[in-house]
Amino acid sequence: MYNPEGKYIVKLYLNGSWRSVEVDDYIPVDQWNNPISAYSNKSKLWVSIFEKAYLKAHGGYDFNGSNSSRDLFVLTGWLPEIIDLKTCDRKKVWERVCHGYRNRDCLITCGTGAIEDEDAIGLVSGHAYAVLEIVEFQGHRMLMLKNPWGHFEYKGKFSSNDHKSWTADLKRALNYQQVASKDNGIFWIDMDSFCRAYEHLYINWNP
Repeated sequence: MYNPEGKYIVKLYLNGSWRSVEVDDYIPVDQWNNPISAYSNKSKLWVSIFEKAYLKAHGGYDFNGSNSSRDLFVLTGWLPEIIDLKTCDRKKVWERVCHGYRNRDCLITCGTGAIEDEDAIGLVSGHAYAVLEIVEFQGHRMLMLKNPWGHFEYKGKFSSNDHKSWTADLKRALNYQQVASKDNGIFWIDMDSFCRAYEHLYINWNP
């Protein structure tokens, strides 16, 4: 609810318990009055309020950064797990993640490491992505990811630029046209390509 007095209370999970963090609705802007904090393109105030409360609890906007599983733990209280995609057993990880996803018992995100040519591969270095869907179809293990920027998409195997890997059945099963029709930061990637392109899988489990 919008508060005309500009005062908000945000509940965060800090140091093992839920705590109330009080903030106002002032957000930092640049010299042209553009927000330099998190903000919603659809004028939703809660995005900036949540970020401000989180950063207040961690010392302010001069924040060195975190990872998405730790952030989601603070926001939801769901237990974080970090999986190294370079050393993990891909089959076991896939089975665990699919089971958690089907039962709605986990939130899944992932992160890239250093990427030499971001434009060529369509991924951002040291960046977090959300996992929106997980599908196994005709032997293909597929993940739908979203770049939170809302643009700049993966250009490798099973991307919208890849016309060789997609079959008609696979396109229908994964709603290919809906994903490929515009650059909104959402794309499909197969599990093997995913493990090569990303460094870590972040999972938050329902406690």
